[in-house]
Amino acid sequence: MSTKPSLALIPSAYKASKVYSVLPNDGTGDFDFSRATLATRINKDGLIETVGSNVPRLNYPMIDGVVSGCPSLLLEPARTNLITYSEAFDNAAWIKVPNTSISDNFAISPDGTQNSSEIKATSTSTSVLGFYTGFTVSSGVEYTVSFFVKKGIVKYIQLYHAFSQVTGVPRTNFDLENGVVSVSDAGHTSSIEDYGNGWYRCIVKLTTATTILQTFFNAVKSPTAPRDASSSWSANDNFYFYGAQLEAGSYPTSYIPTSGSTTTRNEETCNGAGDANTFNDSEGVLMAEIKSIANTGVSRAVYLYDESNINDRVGIVLRGNGFITSQWSKDGETSILVDSSVLNYKSLNKVCLKYSSTNFSFFVNGFEVYSINGNYSFSNNSLDNLSFSLNGVEPIYCLTKQIQYFDTALNNTELEYITSYRSFNEMARELLYTIE
Repeated sequence: MSTKPSLALIPSAYKASKVYSVLPNDGTGDFDFSRATLATRINKDGLIETVGSNVPRLNYPMIDGVVSGCPSLLLEPARTNLITYSEAFDNAAWIKVPNTSISDNFAISPDGTQNSSEIKATSTSTSVLGFYTGFTVSSGVEYTVSFFVKKGIVKYIQLYHAFSQVTGVPRTNFDLENGVVSVSDAGHTSSIEDYGNGWYRCIVKLTTATTILQTFFNAVKSPTAPRDASSSWSANDNFYFYGAQLEAGSYPTSYIPTSGSTTTRNEETCNGAGDANTFNDSEGVLMAEIKSIANTGVSRAVYLYDESNINDRVGIVLRGNGFITSQWSKDGETSILVDSSVLNYKSLNKVCLKYSSTNFSFFVNGFEVYSINGNYSFSNNSLDNLSFSLNGVEPIYCLTKQIQYFDTALNNTELEYITSYRSFNEMARELLYTIE
């Protein structure tokens, strides 16, 4: 393919408040970035790393606990970790059940330092092995609990709540031997993620039924053990624990460390690339390799638009209903041109739209899914801003592998090429599939 983009973002270079685009090389295509708090990412070594305020996050993907492939630009909403001691489990904020001891700073955690805790039985007995804490929450609200855990002698961990605090009094059992959720009762939506070196992030989504949420983390002997099961433990039966998080929301976000109080990670924005000389009002192509991390029911988009008149715009939209959509609007006349209902916007997809004076078309993962003839060009010098929002409103929360803009209308063969994978192995790597 001989045609080169006039603007290309391939996340690799950044500084505080700036994400650099590869093209153009004069800085016109760079994005302004903002997040007024610390945040964490997965670095190139597969470790959780804290970055400073307003520093963009290049987050590396992992397959089976190992970094695989190039990073994506991570953009997340504001979230608060309601757990005040996310790593100090021997603190009085956490209550140990009898026959349980907790030793902080015992083993190497997913951030690569010796700051995870050992939880172990103090004697041989038939009892419960574990600990718990309580929170003040809002009734009828979705929350997500997440924590990192590694097996020792103990292979199975159970999370549950005090009676009547979550509808159906559910429990979830995590199998740390095989890295799977072995039981998840109605009332819990649970998953597990491999962070390498034996560590898993365990995730449970729930809806509260009261304003108090007591959450228990217990060891169990069986992957199908009933709720709050007593078992026969030997002295020194153990497991390792790190990074507990409770956040309001229907999905987990990146880890937010706390040490004595609740902590908020602020919303991230990434806007303002290009100018009127970068973009062609008559024709062009906007391409993104992108994955949504949100599940808010609200449509969010990457937009190319007129900063002085946002009614002139084109965008790649991740809709709240789960569809991927292309959007075109001129002088306030908006057309949602296509819903790609067969796709999951929470998977990585290569998508592009083409606009011109004769045609508008939309390609997804190498296939044309929509085309309509007509005048879909814009007025002279109207398109002048490429952003992960529409003039700062409703920023999109996503992982982005690349953004490309071409100032000419590519042909169908070229559009197929830029939205396709070169090989099965490339596709599997990009989509985080395991090849066996």
